[in-house]
Amino acid sequence: MIKEFGIYLSSVKGYSENTVIAYNVDLRSFARFIKQRKSTGRWSTVTREDIDGVCAKTVNRKLAAISSLYDYMKREGMDVENPCRWETRQKTEDKVINTIPADDLKAIISKTHGRTKILIQLLATTGIRIQEALDIRVGDIMPSNCSIKIHGKGGKQRYVYTTVEVMDEIQQYMPKCAAAHLFTGMTQRTARYDIYNAMKGQTDAKQLSPHAIRHTFATEIAANGMEAPALAELLGHSSIKTTQKYIDSTKLRVQQQYIQFKPF
Repeated sequence: MIKEFGIYLSSVKGYSENTVIAYNVDLRSFARFIKQRKSTGRWSTVTREDIDGVCAKTVNRKLAAISSLYDYMKREGMDVENPCRWETRQKTEDKVINTIPADDLKAIISKTHGRTKILIQLLATTGIRIQEALDIRVGDIMPSNCSIKIHGKGGKQRYVYTTVEVMDEIQQYMPKCAAAHLFTGMTQRTARYDIYNAMKGQTDAKQLSPHAIRHTFATEIAANGMEAPALAELLGHSSIKTTQKYIDSTKLRVQQQYIQFKPF
């Protein structure tokens, strides 16, 4: 059932490969939990009390996966009740936004070469996710207005923009790409490894990852005055509440600067 549900999430719901993998991991873990807790091990015997036994963001993700599976089973005609229907999602603490100092990021880019440099530049000037960068096809790139069509989560498409300088470097790199994708043959694993190595020892930032670059882009452009709706569009957020944390982060930074430099 979990395997069929994974196919449904990918082909019908348009979920990304990473999301499907995460759901599979959570659901298989829950299936083992049910087999240990229930003598029958059947999905139809699960109660709300069982759900309470599932050991804040990770918990919410597990609940979302379990709830989605039960909704799917009901649509498939199985005699089950969703034990998560009345379950309240746990409130999670706001996560710290890990960024890289802008000057450090500029220095890192200046010392990096080849496709790793282009990848970091692209992430830093557009704020796209690493998988979105790897999914870019040559036909998605529009040099005339420095825009790029992005294939985002859930199959949603949007346009982002980069600088003339970065677009020039992309164009110089593009002829080397024999296949349709800009970053031919690059996987998430190799991309993360290359980016980590490029940044290691070059900054005191706590997180040396593609997502830290995305956070840096969002925080810096919010500090420069971009409003939440426009930023949400660029970042591909389905809810503006997700974007608001960057605006709030900017306000906090201003307050900290005031406390540090106030004259009286």
